[in-house]
Amino acid sequence: MRLSDIKWPRTPRKGRYIREPKTGTRLIPLGETLREAMMAGPVDAPASERIIYGWLLRFGIPFDYQVPVMGGRAVPGGAVVDFLIYITTPPTVLRVMSYWHTDPAQREIDALQKAVLEEDFQFRVVDIWEWETMDWEFLSRRMRELIFTNATTGSVPEATIAHQTTDPFEEIIYGFNGS
Repeated sequence: MRLSDIKWPRTPRKGRYIREPKTGTRLIPLGETLREAMMAGPVDAPASERIIYGWLLRFGIPFDYQVPVMGGRAVPGGAVVDFLIYITTPPTVLRVMSYWHTDPAQREIDALQKAVLEEDFQFRVVDIWEWETMDWEFLSRRMRELIFTNATTGSVPEATIAHQTTDPFEEIIYGFNGS
């Protein structure tokens, strides 16, 4: 037996890439990705909700997760909202939308639910799509728009801008803190 016949284990150094054994062309990063590092919340929740959960925690925004309204899932017509955010007046309901919500019948149910939440419960209802949670920078910008933008005037109140001006992870990602 020659040394070239032996299948040596491939153990690259930390931070290096290895080739995927199936195709041989796709590179797989080793270790935790930035997206995975930002996730928090219940393990059984979808990744998009876990990322938003982590974003809200990291910025110190008071919220509740999976809040039953109108009787919750136990009552026909009831709902469980993904996030109820208390930093705004009135409180903001943040609904995470996925491919399921593109179906015409589901869109009708979502519109009805939004109308009830806004009119009967006096909540401000905003939707974020699952694809918007894929990039941390885009998510950060989008969440600030959704939470802090005044629905009637389209402006952001000055007090909310001062709440958090820099992303706490800019120093980790870019090596500086933005100031």
